[in-house]
Amino acid sequence: EGQNFYKAQSFENSYAKLHCANTSISGSVNTLTINWSVTLKSTFIGTKNTYLRVTDDVNGSAAWTQKGTWTIQSDTTAPAGTIKINNDVAFTNSLNVNLTLSAEDNAGGSGLSQMKFSNDNVTWPTAEAYATTKAWTLTSGDGTKTVYVKYNDAAGNWSDAFSDTIVLDMSPPSTPVVIDEGTTTVNLTQIYSSWSSSDPQTGIVDYEYAIGTTPGGV
Repeated sequence: EGQNFYKAQSFENSYAKLHCANTSISGSVNTLTINWSVTLKSTFIGTKNTYLRVTDDVNGSAAWTQKGTWTIQSDTTAPAGTIKINNDVAFTNSLNVNLTLSAEDNAGGSGLSQMKFSNDNVTWPTAEAYATTKAWTLTSGDGTKTVYVKYNDAAGNWSDAFSDTIVLDMSPPSTPVVIDEGTTTVNLTQIYSSWSSSDPQTGIVDYEYAIGTTPGGV
C-alpha cells in the first residue's frame, strides 16, 4: 500500500498539493522519517498549525499532537519606494552622503523587511534591515553619481531598483587667467581689468576682486 501511494504523482485538494515523487521516505523497522513536498494554495493563507499522529502495526495510535505553526502568505507584489541623496540637492563636494529612503508594501502585503544598495546597479552588497536613512559613500571622481536601492518584503519579493543622482565636485575652479591687468600711471583715476575662470562640474557662482598689497585688499 505504501509503495502504491508513493508511485502516485500527486494528491491535491482546494488547499494544497502533495508531490509524491518529491517526497522522501526512509527509516528502519522501528523508525520512520518522511520529508513531505507540499505546495500550498492561495485559499489556504493565514496562520496554520501542523499536527502529527502516528499509528503502529496493531492500530495503536497516539492523539493528534501540534508540532508547529506556519504563517502562509500569498503576497507576490514587491514594494514600491524612493531614494533621495542629501535631501535631493543637486551638488556635493564630499564622497560621504546621506540617503533618505521611503518604501511601501502593497495593501494587505507582508510588510517591509530589507533593503540593499549599489553604486552601479550591478554589484549589490549584503542586504540589511529596512530603515528610512542610510549613510553612503559615492565612488571617487568628479561627475554625476547615481545611487540605487532595492526593497524587499517579508514574503521575499524584491523590488526593481530605484535611484537618485547627484553631481560630485571636489575640485576648485581653475586659476583665473588674467586678460588685462590694467596700466600703471601716477595720475590713475580709472582702471580696467578682466579675467576668466571655469568649473566643469558645478559652474562659477561667486567672484571676488581685491586691490591692494595683500589678497584681501587694503
